[in-house]
Amino acid sequence: MEDAYRDKLKLLFDSDYKVYYIRGDTIIRGRMRHSISLSDVEVEHAVRQMGGHHIIENVEGEKHLTITIHPAKQKKPGWRVNLILFLLTVLSTLFAGAFLSGENPIGDPASLLTGISFSVTILAVLGLHELGHYLAAKRYKLNVTLPYFLPFPTIVGTLGAVIRMKSPIYDRRMLLDIGAAGPITGFVVSIPVTYYGLMISNFAAIDPASQADVIHLGSSLIFEFLSNLALGSPPDGFDVSLHPVAFAGWVGLFVTSLNLLPIGQLDGGHIIYSLLGRKQKSISTFIFVLLIALGVIVYIRTGWPGWFLWALLILLLAKIPHPPVVDDSIPVGNGRRMVGILTLIIFIITFIPNPITP
Repeated sequence: MEDAYRDKLKLLFDSDYKVYYIRGDTIIRGRMRHSISLSDVEVEHAVRQMGGHHIIENVEGEKHLTITIHPAKQKKPGWRVNLILFLLTVLSTLFAGAFLSGENPIGDPASLLTGISFSVTILAVLGLHELGHYLAAKRYKLNVTLPYFLPFPTIVGTLGAVIRMKSPIYDRRMLLDIGAAGPITGFVVSIPVTYYGLMISNFAAIDPASQADVIHLGSSLIFEFLSNLALGSPPDGFDVSLHPVAFAGWVGLFVTSLNLLPIGQLDGGHIIYSLLGRKQKSISTFIFVLLIALGVIVYIRTGWPGWFLWALLILLLAKIPHPPVVDDSIPVGNGRRMVGILTLIIFIITFIPNPITP
């Protein structure tokens, strides 16, 4: 295809541009000519004549141009399935929120209204996480779907939300930007949500007779800090009774840590591949083994099998190795390395080794 546009490509690029054919797309990448005198509008016009779109990145003081030409007939992503799943997730999280409030929405449908605060909060936290990914991908003009919310009858009412990338990731800089945008956004949103939820929570007397029916949540470093800040330490014989909004914040922080595990195509896997390239496979394998070992320890101590289930989902969906980007030669840069370090800190302060004690 590049033969038909060779004159335009010679005008835009140095002679060492590269052409990739991935998923039906033609991707042309290279360093822009130093002598180029075209304006941004003229570059845009030239690319549109080729039937594509472009992005320009500054790499170590030089402009690099990427042109993407899609197939002539490209199916536009729909939104109906996203809407149906979202409405079902609203319903499932309303049920979860009502149960958390001590109501029985099955016997009394009107009590679903008591689940509104939890439903709105958890959907906002999870949705904004995915919106961070979505906007970062759109910034690079990638073909990406709207979030798919996943309803599920659990204490949370959902398995979270996901977006689907239908375009290849061009380089590791782009991969880090997209991979880090979700957990950073989710973390930033979860902090005030959790703090507010803890402010409206209260202390409840510990009743030994009912302890078998109580689910005890583990506490991350950041959740413990926010709890002490909002409530202080509980008096002897009392424990914190979380408001549903505080529980939604706890879930948001925990989901952030799960996604930041540096394995496969989890957000942490994207980030560690961006920073270390193909060394990611060895790191992912090591962390996955540690996850299994943690699962064994937690199961022996508490009977909670959650880490085994998460490991199974990783094997089925996220895998362990990370697929390569289109062009692995572009350096990440010091600024993005600092972003990677920030996500590592977020992972450390949100991770809970023993999240739930049945």
